[in-house]
Amino acid sequence: MSLFKFASIQAITFAKNNPRVKCATDVKNGYVFTIDDNGSNYKEEAVAFADAAGAKAGDAYVAMNIIETPELWRLSEHKIAAGEFIRAIKLDDLVGFPVELSSDLVTTAYADVAVGDVVVPSNSTDDAAAPLVWKKAVATGYTVGIEILEKTTFGGTGFYGKIVKN
Repeated sequence: MSLFKFASIQAITFAKNNPRVKCATDVKNGYVFTIDDNGSNYKEEAVAFADAAGAKAGDAYVAMNIIETPELWRLSEHKIAAGEFIRAIKLDDLVGFPVELSSDLVTTAYADVAVGDVVVPSNSTDDAAAPLVWKKAVATGYTVGIEILEKTTFGGTGFYGKIVKN
């Protein structure tokens, strides 16, 4: 389903969008990425973290496009096509704010993520099939992540958490 939302009005107020970013591949809301200022396709391009070191140290952004296609029958069909602009929201600016995300954005099995765990950006080395999503942190040192505060029914199965710096 790929659902991601801020759980407070204050987060929306403080969210900063980089309006010049385009995606090289199809992206869904809630995907996490970094921005390559000299991308292979576009000047400012949303790309997956190349490896764990990049995911730990890099600036993390999340896709938060407005769904403006009323012809969609299912929310799960919404995607930001390659070449389109992304609302790239920098997570470092929103530390401490609550968010909700559906469990399909996390590669770790829903049952294996517990309250108190932190999910962090995945990367192309760890998960080539889904490099733009989240995973349960097994190591520390990530710049930003989401601490899970509660398991919910958001998007079927989901999480309620807050953005944290590690």
